[in-house]
This record gives sequence, C-alpha cells and structure tokens, in this order.
Amino acid sequence: RTRARSVVRMKFEDAMCYGHSRVQAKSPYDGASSMLMKREHGLAPPLSPAAPSSPGPHSLSARAFASPHRVSAINCVKSIDRPRLIPLSTDMDSPRQFEYSPHHPEYLAYGTTSGEVGLLNHERNKKVGSSGRLNEHSVLALCWLNTPGNAHRILTGNSIGEIELEDMHHMKQAFIDRNASVRPSPRPPSPRYPPFADLTSLHVNSADSHFITSGYQTHVLLYDLGTAQIVRAFDNIHTKHINVIKFAHSDPNMFVTSSFDREVKMWDVRQPGHTPVFARRSLHGNVMVVFSPDDRKILVSAVDNEVIQYEALDGRLHLRFETRPCNSLENYTRSYYMNGGRHVISGGCKESRVKIYCAREGRFVGEVDLTRDPMLSQSLYVQSLRGDPTHPFEFTVLLSHNPMIYRSHLMKVALIR
Repeated sequence: RTRARSVVRMKFEDAMCYGHSRVQAKSPYDGASSMLMKREHGLAPPLSPAAPSSPGPHSLSARAFASPHRVSAINCVKSIDRPRLIPLSTDMDSPRQFEYSPHHPEYLAYGTTSGEVGLLNHERNKKVGSSGRLNEHSVLALCWLNTPGNAHRILTGNSIGEIELEDMHHMKQAFIDRNASVRPSPRPPSPRYPPFADLTSLHVNSADSHFITSGYQTHVLLYDLGTAQIVRAFDNIHTKHINVIKFAHSDPNMFVTSSFDREVKMWDVRQPGHTPVFARRSLHGNVMVVFSPDDRKILVSAVDNEVIQYEALDGRLHLRFETRPCNSLENYTRSYYMNGGRHVISGGCKESRVKIYCAREGRFVGEVDLTRDPMLSQSLYVQSLRGDPTHPFEFTVLLSHNPMIYRSHLMKVALIR
C-alpha cells in the first residue's frame, strides 16, 4: 500500500509537469489600486460577473491526467482526477486572511472581518483557539514567528494599522474558557507597537528580530519585534501602494516589495539609503510576491493572471507562466508555491478555479473547480490561497462571494486522496 501510494505521487508529479500542451498567455490593461482598497473595507460596488468557463482539456478531470501507472494502485488511492474539497470549520467566522503554522503542521491561523484571530486544527477540521478580540476592523495580515522559542506566537495587523502579538497557547485556553462560560485567563504581556495606517501586509524575518509593514502608502516601516520601536523607514520607495511585503525564509536581512506601480523590488536592510538590490517591472499592477521555499526564486502575481518568476539573486527573469487572462481590470491575482516549490497555485477574484503550474517550466497543468453549488458559480471567487507546507499535494483557499451575500470560508483541497 505504501509503495503504491509512492508510485502514484511520483507519476502524478510527472504528469503535472509534462502532461499538457502550452497555452498562449495574453494580459489586459492594468487596473487601479483604489478599487482594491475599497473592497478591503467593504465599500466597493459588486464586480461585474466573469465570463463562465468550462472545464475544457486542462481540468484536473481531463484524460491527460489518466495514467496507466495509476492502475496498479487504484485500490488504495482513489482517483486523483477528482480532488477532494473539504470545507474547513471556522464556526460562524468570516475569514479574511490565513497562514499555515511552520512548526505545528496541524494548525492554521486565520484573521476575520470582525477583528478576531482564530486557530484551526485543519487536520481534524476543528476550531481550537480564538483571540477573543471583536471589532469592525478586518485582520488583513498575520504571520507566524519562526524560531522554535517563538513558534507559538502570531503577529497580526488590521485594517486601521493596529499590530498585535497573539499567543497560540492563550488562544486555545481562551477558547476553552469561552465555551465553558467561565472568565477567560488574562492575556500574556505583549509589546505595544506603533500603528501603521492603512496596513495591508506585515512579515517577520527569519531571526524573529524585526518585522516590516506595508499598506496603502508608498513607504514601509521596519520594527524591532522585541522593543516595539520603529528602527527604520523606507520612504517613497514606490509611487503607488505597496500591497504585499515579504522577508526571505532564511536570510533575516533581505525582503521584497510588490506595488501597484507595477514594480517589484528587492531590498537589503543592511544597505543605507533607499536603493534596492534590484527592481523589475510587470505589465500590470503587482498584487502579491513571495519567495520560493529555498529562497532561490521570487514569484510575482499581477492583475489579471500575470504571473512571473525571477531569480532572487540578481532579478533575472526565469519565466512567465502560461496564464490565461480574464480580460478584467478587477481580477486581482494571487499565486503561491506548493509541493516544496515544485508547483505554483494561482487564483483571482474573478474566478472560482485554482490553476496549477509547473514551477520549473511554467506549464499550465490543470485546475480545480471550487464551485460546490452551481447556483453560486457567478458569485464565488478566490480571495487568497496557500500551499500546505507539510502535505505536498494539498492547499487551502479562501473563498468569498461578490456580492457578499454569504460569509467567506476556507476550503482545503487534496489533489491525492
């Protein structure tokens, strides 16, 4: 049984990188970042409906994924042509952002539109912790700390720039106390960080010594995590708002910024002044950027399915992914690594499907339709997504509706059953 499962995994990965023909990619005109800001605060009008898409030859249920090598293992592994969709239980919460824990593989933290930070055991599909904070300010950014001594801590930021350091152990106990209708235990002491107005992103470096923030501003701030002091401001480093900022996984000094001015820039905190290590320009406004798990590449996602991969060392173009645009100025695309960096998952806010690409060659190899109810296919869209760092062929998607007639929810996808 174990050997058969291993064979299926290897053949499935081969099919994902080499099983499909190339697809022409063509991107539309760039959209404005003001619409995105309004949507973050729930002020934007409904998006125009996206053109319906059919599964076509690139669906994960297509015959291209059928492999004779799977036949011998079919009794112990169900068909990989039909990914398993698992709605994750977050009680009555409406998630707005989430992150897997790098040290506790069973846990996933999420921030909500009501200001709460929740803790979910996604392997048992059960909510197990809560910060207990409730207000009208959405949690737009959160980041688990990295070192073993801080593995239980989560840094969060909301839409008005308030930054809090949560404790996983306290969240679990507070959740137990609340369900037992007893007075919750006092919160552990936490630094009081200066706020960052209109925050959209924050990230902690690999040493847990500093973190950095960005948002609807043209500058970013570097904080000392322990003293809660701002130690450096990178002023006017972009001409439009900086939607996402990320530190490298292993180097505590290197970080990258992505902005709606169409530029992505690499920075070294040890260098004086405001000159980036390198800068690269996309065709459209950049929505997201991440480092590959080994820090050798950076993955840039721009408006309407423009997905590009650069060498992190010097910014050389590695490849442009074979994406297919929706021809919408409102299709804010987000992409992330999966399977240890071998594959890339990508989705946009005009689509209810997640596309999968080979990170080595940029080939489009399949997609997962996340619509469980055909009546909701026009309103459902991908707001965010993350690859599971522990399970190679699993990822989780944050799904929302437009108009917001239903709560947003988290959906786990298992490509191999």
